[in-house]
Parts: sequence; structure tokens; C-alpha cells
Amino acid sequence: MAQRFRRKQKCGRALLLGVAAWMGVAAPRACGQAAATPAPADPASATARAPAPVAANTPALAFDVASIKLDKSGSGRHSISTNLPGGRLRAINVSALEFMSLAYQQMASRIVNAPPWFNSAYFDIDATADDDTTTPEQNEVRMQALLADRFKLAMHRETRQLPIFALVLVKSGKLGPQLQSDDGECDSSQPLPPSASSSPGGITPSVSCGSIKTDDSNSGSHIWGRSVSMNKFLSALSGSTDNQHVDRPMVDRTGLSGTLDFTLDFAPTWATNTGAADQSTLPSFFTALREQLGLELKSDTGPVDVIVIDHVEMPTGN
Repeated sequence: MAQRFRRKQKCGRALLLGVAAWMGVAAPRACGQAAATPAPADPASATARAPAPVAANTPALAFDVASIKLDKSGSGRHSISTNLPGGRLRAINVSALEFMSLAYQQMASRIVNAPPWFNSAYFDIDATADDDTTTPEQNEVRMQALLADRFKLAMHRETRQLPIFALVLVKSGKLGPQLQSDDGECDSSQPLPPSASSSPGGITPSVSCGSIKTDDSNSGSHIWGRSVSMNKFLSALSGSTDNQHVDRPMVDRTGLSGTLDFTLDFAPTWATNTGAADQSTLPSFFTALREQLGLELKSDTGPVDVIVIDHVEMPTGN
């Protein structure tokens, strides 16, 4: 039987994670490819030494009904849909790390001190709220409440010195053929830097000033940006929460100023473990970054904001 929650406030519409900027509904597993650092613990729980565990959140929003079942199918199918009719959330074959990553909008590699099962056991989660007119932010709070209630999650945030990537120019003062720097005066009628490979359908999409568009499929990943800030550029290169292109935070050390126009085409990073990446004719992400944009990533260390798991348990049956 599904476990029922007290509802303290009505809220409802949710967010569908589409394949363009997120994982597709039936896409192979990508979240949590960088495993969280395991803590010494028994298979059902993990407790950090300090500080004392505190509630992961004290949200005013919660799902009214939620069912969590261990998925032992071994299927490569993976999906998380949060805008289903009736305020319903449906997750199929997802790890607790994936679910938490989405709930807190935090890269999986920045969630630390988790027990081994947190990224190796998979769950089917079906939850419903009475109202289906919620915002994405409200829906994330509901997911956080579910983690606190059913997984007994307690956590805190801190800054740690961790491995990072520094983005630099391959050759000083020289950009790649698919990257242009401008002075911020954007003209959306002008073409973006030409792609060296075929985009989906052979057509470059319309991209407005200050915007980024993405397309991910088994054949390849494509990112287009027009007159975007360096922060947006770094975010696009990093990937989304559940489709990371790199497993470390990035910092800018290119020395570039102004805004950027770019196109980037590479083998799908989310399909690395499925064999689809090997079938793509496009270069790897790191090769594309170097050859198409004239950029590369250098390993370094620096301050990184992380979520530290103080306590978490395997969820009980419904």
C-alpha cells in the first residue's frame, strides 16, 4: 500500500525533464555517473562523524501519496517525469543519488558521504499531489520532503577543496572555428559559427540573443549559443544535473571578455555506458572542445560547494 503524507499546502504543476536539456523519458542511465564518496556504514544506513544529523529540509509541501519499490529488473530503461496529470511524479529505475541530485539541483559529483547502495540500488517511485498547478521549485521541495520522510535523509552544506577543471585556451589569443567572441551587440539574424558536423536534420536551430539550445540523441549531442555570458557558457559545457558532460566544477581562465557565439557537436556523454557513444561519428566531448572551440580543461583544485549526507536509510516498504 502506498504511504500517505500530510498535505500542508496545495501546489501542483511539475517539470518534465526533456531530452533536449535533460534526459529523455526512455534514455539510458546518465545520472550519477560520478559516484558519490561512500562512507563507512552498514548496507542500510550511513552516518557522518560531524556535525550531528539535521533534517534534510522542513518543507511545507509534500506529496499526498507516495510509493517506493526496489527495481531489480536490471533494465537500462530510465525515466523521471514530474508533470503527469493529477500532480503525479513517476520515476522508473532511478538511484537515490539521481533522485536527490534532481531534488536539490546539485551535480551528483557534489553529493558526498553517501553509502554504496545510494548509487547502486534502483527504485520505482510513484507519487501524487492533490493539486497539479505547482512550479518547478515547489516540485523540488516535494521531492526533498520525500527523501527526508522515506529515506530518513539528513544533510548539510559546506565548501571543500576538491578537484576542478580550469577552462583555458589551447593557444593564447586563438579561438576554435566554432567559437566567436563579440562585444555584446547581438544580431540574431546573423548565422552562428558553422558546424563541422551535421546537426539534427542538417538545420541549425533559431537561437535568440543570450540563449542556449541543446539536442541530445544516440547519434550525438549538439549545443548552440548566441551572445551568452561566460557563466552561461560554463553551465552549458558542464551539462545538466542528470546529463553531466564533465564530473567536476569548471572555472574560467580563458581571459575572454564580452559574450560568446558557439556551436559544439560531440558523441553523447550520457550514452557512454551503453555503447551508443561508440557508434557516434562525432568526437568525444574533450576532443570537440579542443578542435571546435580551441579550448581545453586543465585539472586543478579549488573551493567547491557540496552537500554532505549525515544520515540516510534504505526506504522501508510501502
